[in-house]
Order: sequence, then structure tokens, then C-alpha cells
Amino acid sequence: MKDLLRRILGASIYILALLGGLYFRQPFWLLVCALLLIVAMYEWSRLQEKLKKNEIILFSGLILFLFLQFGLFLAELAYGPAWNNIAILLGIAFYLFCALAFRKDVFPRKFIPGSFFYILVPFLFLYILGLAIPPTFLLLLFCIIWTSDTFAYLGGKLFGRTKLIPSISPGKTWEGAISGILAAGIVALVVARYFLDLQQFSIWFSIGILVAIFGILGDLFESKIKRRHNIKDSGTLLPGHGGVLDRMDSLLFAIPIYYIFVTILNSHVQ
Repeated sequence: MKDLLRRILGASIYILALLGGLYFRQPFWLLVCALLLIVAMYEWSRLQEKLKKNEIILFSGLILFLFLQFGLFLAELAYGPAWNNIAILLGIAFYLFCALAFRKDVFPRKFIPGSFFYILVPFLFLYILGLAIPPTFLLLLFCIIWTSDTFAYLGGKLFGRTKLIPSISPGKTWEGAISGILAAGIVALVVARYFLDLQQFSIWFSIGILVAIFGILGDLFESKIKRRHNIKDSGTLLPGHGGVLDRMDSLLFAIPIYYIFVTILNSHVQ
């Protein structure tokens, strides 16, 4: 019971932070995304080998710097002539990145692409989807991911017999995964049709299933990284859930493919 209450508290903090940022709009949404990103980046850095604390802080700061510059540009909040400022700042960031990346004694090579494609790019997509008024597509994504996670857990508890990939995540079962995937597809269809009044709502069933599959892959990816380093949680920020990466692992894998499909659907509607 105590563990359940801690999990509810941790989930509430995370959900309220996201929804609060969306409700209060700019610049709060940018700040929420930036705070989550820097914590996620710090946790990701800690999962890597041979990184000192000052190196973790330095590279986490660089990723945050790039995110803020793109974010300010997208929100049209950059002061002065936006293009000139951003070009100069990104040029400096690129120079620093190259200087660090090509020094073998600073960062492992495999750490650099992971930082950009696993952390920076998904957070940029998250931020962009949240800029819409209202942020319909982002709210739908949250519904899909949270439904998938919830029903995968319940399905595994009630019907779980066959282990999914026991060498990576012993607790996950095929029955739980299938329950989460099907529930995500149904919720995506129902919410798109009856609550958000989206066009081509029948396609959302397939999108919900695809997002749930990528979410499971994201969960397994982080589990593999943690198992490799014999770490239970990526952090301790969220009570009962571990770190930000533990809570967002599904979202980080799913959001790029979701963003692509949303863009395609919007182009057809227009």
C-alpha cells in the first residue's frame, strides 16, 4: 500500500508538471521541457561509462543550450534579430560540440549520438507539439502512452504467463504487452473520434498501436541500459518511479514516429 501511494505521488508530480506547463503556455511550457530535459540528460550521462561529474554537467549543459535555442526560435521569443542570434549561438554550440566530440578522452563516441537522438530530438518534438493551441495532438499522445503503460501492467498482473524478453526485463510478459497495445489503439480511436473531433479518426487506431509498440521498445531499451550497468533506477526524482528517464522512456521512443504521422495527417487535411 505504501509503495502504491508513492507511485501515485510520483506520477501526480510528473503529470501536473506537464499539464501545468501546457495550461500556462509560454514561457512555462519551455521551462518545464527544459527542466525535464536537463534531468533526463543528467540521468542518461550517469548511465554511461568513464564519465566524470564535470563532464556530465558540461555535456548536459550543451544539450540544454541547444534545446533552448531551438525552443526560443520556435516560440518566437528570441530577443533581437532572431536569425542572427540563433545562427551565432548555434555556431558556438557546434564548435564546442566538435571540440568535445573528437577528443576521445572526453566522451565515449556511442554516448554522443544517443544524447542527441534519444534525448534532444524527442524533447524538441515534445515541445513543438505543446506549442499548438490547444495542444490536441500532445494530449492525445499522453492518453495513448499512459493507457498503454497502465493496461500493460494490469494485463501482465492478471494474465501474464509468457515472458517477453526475460534477459532484459523479467517482469514484462507478452500478455501484458498485447493488452497495452490493444488498449492504446482503442483509446486513440475513441478519444480522436468523440472527444477531439479529429479528421480521419479511424487511422488513429493504427497510430495508437504503433505508438504503444514504440513505447514498449523504449521501455526495453532503457531496461537494457540499466541492466548492463546493474542499476535499478535512472534517478530518484520521482517517488515510486525512479528518475525522469524511468517515467519518460516510452514517450522518448514513441514521440518521433508519432510526430511524423501527425505531420502527414495534417498535410492531407490541409
